[in-house]
Amino acid sequence: MDQAGFMNRVRSLYNIDRHWLPELSASEWRAFSADPPRFLVVAADDAQAAAIWREVERRQTPR
Repeated sequence: MDQAGFMNRVRSLYNIDRHWLPELSASEWRAFSADPPRFLVVAADDAQAAAIWREVERRQTPR
């Protein structure tokens, strides 16, 4: 992954709407939406991280 791809994925974290992550409870959603990168790295369990990453990858355009 190049720098542009990495940065686009980080930006994508901030553009995930609540309805795309039914795996998160209301309190987890609040924590995620307050700081998406931090939640992904330190607060998410494996299933939550996989769901978040699924949505990040879904937002990437094929090159």
